Amino acid sequence: MQVKKQVEKQVEKQVKKQVEKQVEKQVEKQVEKQVEKQVEKHVEKIDIQNHYLNYKGELLVTNLCHIFNDLALRHSEDYNIGLSTLIENGTTWMLYRIHIKINEFPKKDDSLNFETWPCGIKSLFIQRYFQVIKKNFAIVQAYTEWMCVDLLKRRPLRQSPEVVRLATNKLGQLDIHSILNEKEVGEMDDFKEFNATYDNIDINKHVTQASYMKWSVYALPFDFFMHNNLKEVESVYMHEIKPDSKLKSGYKITNKGLRVEVLHKLTDETGKIVHCVSKTIWEKVL
Repeated sequence: MQVKKQVEKQVEKQVKKQVEKQVEKQVEKQVEKQVEKQVEKHVEKIDIQNHYLNYKGELLVTNLCHIFNDLALRHSEDYNIGLSTLIENGTTWMLYRIHIKINEFPKKDDSLNFETWPCGIKSLFIQRYFQVIKKNFAIVQAYTEWMCVDLLKRRPLRQSPEVVRLATNKLGQLDIHSILNEKEVGEMDDFKEFNATYDNIDINKHVTQASYMKWSVYALPFDFFMHNNLKEVESVYMHEIKPDSKLKSGYKITNKGLRVEVLHKLTDETGKIVHCVSKTIWEKVL
């Protein structure tokens, strides 16, 4: 009798395990199908207001970065991988690379559709794209790479299966090719100094990615902006900037006919720690 009971228990355990495995597989398949069906481009209509603009009446590139960041976070919330969910688990999203191509800057009173979608995994990074649509024409396109970071250790983590499934879709990638070789960013011709103040700090208690962009690009002389239009910018965020940090933003300008290329390097006050490197391409105003 005892042997019979033992055999029955073993059989019962084996059957239970098999059923559980089958249920898990079915659930995984259902989740994958659900994610595949639900992943869509996130689209928002945004009217360009005065406080977004520069003296030319065009959208500041820093405000463009702010809008992109908000769109990405709202879209990720739709799939339960948003900032609030990550922070509860001791992690957060952090931007590593951004590359923006500008055919035309948004202007005052423009009514535009801003689009974003994830598409692709590159090592530890999820790839996300953006478009600004005006009258069915993409006037701005952008490519970004995001990593999931442990808030306590400040180290990147592998993307979760949910994120991988989200990024593995058929929404398509934009034709944006890198213009920045980090190794070519060496000695700078000139620089400006900045401080990381209260208004530069975000919910994660680190400097916003738009602040990196502001300090890098806006170190250029005002006269330069009067005679050149920004057409492309690519930045790589290399080292976190902490509150109250003192910074040096260097630049090196190279004229190539009607095209101007500028290398940017954002460092600490000693110049030893490199926080961000960028390359911008400009078109001379005739």
